[in-house]
Amino acid sequence: MRAFPILARTIGQLRQMANPQLPGQLEAQFGILYDTQVFTSSTTTLSFFQTLQTSKNLGNLGAAGQIPDPNYFELFGLCLDIFQNPTVTAAASAPAGALTDITYILQGDAPTTGAEAPYIQLDKNGKIYGPYPLLALHTLGGVIGNGWGTETTATTGQYGNNSVPDGGIPFNGSIVFTPREVFSWSIVWGGTVAVVASHALRLSMVGVYHRKVS
Repeated sequence: MRAFPILARTIGQLRQMANPQLPGQLEAQFGILYDTQVFTSSTTTLSFFQTLQTSKNLGNLGAAGQIPDPNYFELFGLCLDIFQNPTVTAAASAPAGALTDITYILQGDAPTTGAEAPYIQLDKNGKIYGPYPLLALHTLGGVIGNGWGTETTATTGQYGNNSVPDGGIPFNGSIVFTPREVFSWSIVWGGTVAVVASHALRLSMVGVYHRKVS
């Protein structure tokens, strides 16, 4: 759990923190803006936050490609989750499954050249930030555990996630999204990557959401 300060405050300070003091003043809240797209073996580019997701299970931006007016968002961290269930591989076959798919998505499947290794970049109203290696993005959170079982034939089991939940790329407030400013994040691979199965990829922007009090 992240550490946070425990401070004694006056009633006046608490009232000021809980209620905007000026007309139109925005409140500041911890926020995670996320979007989900699907990666397949034919994918070479994925763009995030370009479609208004009708399900909050898939995204929560509130408007396609922009922060709703009059809100602002300070970006502190960028994370990527690769949705993956554990897999089992027969002993006589190559060890393909959860770990190999995650490896290919993050690094490409040309390890001798690195030519297919993906990068991510931000297009913010025509200004480009990046590119950054996709390996710099880490999971927002994931399963940590182990499993076992008895099989009639020898098999191998695989599970994995995208590194550790350490906040991903540490922007630390250096990028601020303004109301109605058009933006998109894009992940670009150097070629097609032969994964065993399709995977949902979730990109999460972690930071401070300054929003109008409703």
